[in-house]
Amino acid sequence: MRVIFTIFFITFAINSHSQNNDFSIDFKHSNPSIVFSEVEIYIKKSETGVFVFARKGDSASNRHTISNEDFEKLKNKILSIKPSDVINVNRNCLDSGTTEITFAEVDFVPLNSVKYTVDCLSISDDKTSKKDFLNTVKLILELAKFNFEDLK
Repeated sequence: MRVIFTIFFITFAINSHSQNNDFSIDFKHSNPSIVFSEVEIYIKKSETGVFVFARKGDSASNRHTISNEDFEKLKNKILSIKPSDVINVNRNCLDSGTTEITFAEVDFVPLNSVKYTVDCLSISDDKTSKKDFLNTVKLILELAKFNFEDLK
């Protein structure tokens, strides 16, 4: 009986814990040619809400919350990005930055994650295969209360 109770308790604990995994969306943009051009945005979904931490350059970070609906909208935008569309093929540019989006299921450490990196992202990418990535970046910036022009 004791063994059955122990197995039941362990199974229950694992199942209840695995259903409470949090989600994380990390956004980073930097341009090595421009000092303090870094933009970092961290969006974390937990049981208590969805939190946004954003920092631009050497300025202080801003922190606020967003709705679950906004998070789900962003999550769906990220899932709509096709990996083949963001593969960097023959892209030439000068003095432009690197933009990264990482989406992960997080427990204590990232469990499953996807990371997209695009060099030389510009507003004109709305006419290229990178338009889904660009639209996702715009939404992340909007939720963080930044503008696309903040990406130097």
